[in-house]
Amino acid sequence: MIRRAWLLCLLVPALAGAQSYCDNDNIPVHTPSEEFEIHVDGTVTHLRTGLMWTRCPVGTQPPTCSFGAPKALSWEMALQEAASSDFAGYGDWRLPNRAELASLVEHCRFGPAVNEDVFPSTLPVPFWTSTPAAPGAAPEAAWVVMFHEGHAVPVKHDSAAAIRLVRTVKRVYKVGDVGPAGGIVFYDKGDDAGGWRYLEAAPKAWSGAHDPWVTWGCAGMVVGTNATAIGAGKASTAALVAAGCSDAARMAAEAVINGHDDWFLPSRDELVAMHTVLAVGTNFLDKHGLQPMSYASASEIDAIGAIAIDFAGGGGEVQVHKSLATVVVRPVRAF
Repeated sequence: MIRRAWLLCLLVPALAGAQSYCDNDNIPVHTPSEEFEIHVDGTVTHLRTGLMWTRCPVGTQPPTCSFGAPKALSWEMALQEAASSDFAGYGDWRLPNRAELASLVEHCRFGPAVNEDVFPSTLPVPFWTSTPAAPGAAPEAAWVVMFHEGHAVPVKHDSAAAIRLVRTVKRVYKVGDVGPAGGIVFYDKGDDAGGWRYLEAAPKAWSGAHDPWVTWGCAGMVVGTNATAIGAGKASTAALVAAGCSDAARMAAEAVINGHDDWFLPSRDELVAMHTVLAVGTNFLDKHGLQPMSYASASEIDAIGAIAIDFAGGGGEVQVHKSLATVVVRPVRAF
């Protein structure tokens, strides 16, 4: 069925100059053009994710992508096509995984559900990902993203689908840039030692209208997460979650934001760095959603107290009671 529908779509010419943005004004724009840097070699870099894409499906030519015909390939052939491509002089193209390809879906549009200023003449057809379907979902199947409405479905390997290539670009971020998860980069340690270089705060309204309030937890216990340095928050959060006693740590660790699930509660010094960069001026509530309250760190003091940072009083350290004081949670991630 997928193959038949795809072949029929090939007979329908793509409409150049189609509406580029929302068909439904009640849904916010997910892929605004300013998030992309378009290059003259037919590639485009998504500044939010750091990924470089081919603007055109394989088989068509930039800049309009209306010359030629998109290739309709099986999954195995699509993988081979990606691995052998040297488009624009790069030799490290690949098929995107499911999450990467889904990051291009423009949810406020359909037919195609994509920003056509960035990806012109995109047909509303299935595009392969490199992600195999889970066992039992379908025999010998992989995920495709259906660019008519933007949802993903598993299809058999011998089905025909289009392909758009991607490569990972080593991007250098500046403090204050929008990070890969849509938050703000607030710390750069200058190297990739330990598998990470940057710290990114969760974006404004990551959990609704405001950052959630909670008691810190672990009253009467000493878990041992008294480390305060930058780089300590992730391990401390994992220890607190394993102990099963900190609601603040659990809330941060369970966050899934813009497809990323590697969030944690910052250590004291990580939280101080976030305050220094983001809680500046008089409008940090409107700009970053930060409240003038005490924010929870993953650094405990003893069986009774833990460390918070006062976002109302200039970023000073506050010792809060684990079970009585209310603290605010803003997760961070390292990348």
